[in-house]
Amino acid sequence: MNYNGTVKSVTAPAKVGVIMKGAPFYAEVKNEDIDTFNTPNSANGSEYELRKGMVDFVTGMTGSYARLASNLWVRKTSISTYTSKTVLSPRVTSAVYKTGEKWDTLKLAYPSSLAATASFDGSKLKVNISAAASGVIPSLPSDSPFSSATFTKTGHFGQYVLTLKSDSNIEGYYIEKVSDGIIVHIKRPVKASKGNKPLEGIVIMLDPGHGGSDSGATGPLGTEYPEKKINLENALLLKAQLEKRGAKVLMTRTTDVYVSLSDRLTASRDAKPDMFLSIHANSMAENVDISKIQGFSAHYKEAIAKPLSQMLCNGAEAAGRVNKGVRWANFYVVRGTWAPSMLIEAGFVPNPTEFELLTDNVEQDYLAMKLADAIVEYFSSKR
Repeated sequence: MNYNGTVKSVTAPAKVGVIMKGAPFYAEVKNEDIDTFNTPNSANGSEYELRKGMVDFVTGMTGSYARLASNLWVRKTSISTYTSKTVLSPRVTSAVYKTGEKWDTLKLAYPSSLAATASFDGSKLKVNISAAASGVIPSLPSDSPFSSATFTKTGHFGQYVLTLKSDSNIEGYYIEKVSDGIIVHIKRPVKASKGNKPLEGIVIMLDPGHGGSDSGATGPLGTEYPEKKINLENALLLKAQLEKRGAKVLMTRTTDVYVSLSDRLTASRDAKPDMFLSIHANSMAENVDISKIQGFSAHYKEAIAKPLSQMLCNGAEAAGRVNKGVRWANFYVVRGTWAPSMLIEAGFVPNPTEFELLTDNVEQDYLAMKLADAIVEYFSSKR
């Protein structure tokens, strides 16, 4: 800047650019599955996942994040950006709903690799397709769990809304990208069997928290008996109780090894179990009375996991534990939408009384038995 013969210059810390509204500046997902965020940081956890090859408009950039037209942010390292003379505004040309024994499918065909996300609030399954100008309505079979399907152009995206019948439910969903659009997979409730093997045919994944170099919380015995050991012991005891009831149990770890959060979620995504349970024990701040903080809690992100989370808390209460209740939390490992996914805190490791419960084999096994009973009750319930 030159003012009265005085020159001042400042160098910006980053490049400054202008992206006009509706400009054909695009982002294409280059990794298999990427997280999206409501703000340009990951502190509050991921909102949705996008699949490799999906495309959306870029409407802004800051730091290491890019904003999509859906107002979701993604890491720049997870996308490729490009410009085009063609502005995306395609039509969903086909919408076909098919029922299945365990999974229903809704295939939405459109000519471009538009980004799509799905969400479920307990009564409505919503599918948002970026830049979709119009869409055909699927014909719903009489035995589908939904009473109606609609399409609405909302801002930058087209939105399908599938409304549940009053006596129906779903227990999972996810989007698969295919060459000519997407397939929304919708899971029907899994039912327990009669007899002494009620969980036969049901797949449950257990995720003992921490492990290896990650010890987790510590209590009266310090690192000699840390949370990672408690979690694994509790998980193995629960595994035995579930298998006794007929379940097939998968584990993210069976020994004292480190498993990243990403690998835990990937294991769940690949297996798509009927239930995912991450097993933890709680810590507390150093400036509190450790004798007064106690209890069992269950944490979930997706609406499909709330009822089972509540039953797990009831099971812990039946085992004599203090029930701290169910809480919403955007923990990394419970983001899976393909199955009810939750994280339990079995007690507070620093509390001497609860530490004794958490490390006593008889008490551990009793809790595992009551949790297994609660899981049987859930899969046996009308839902």
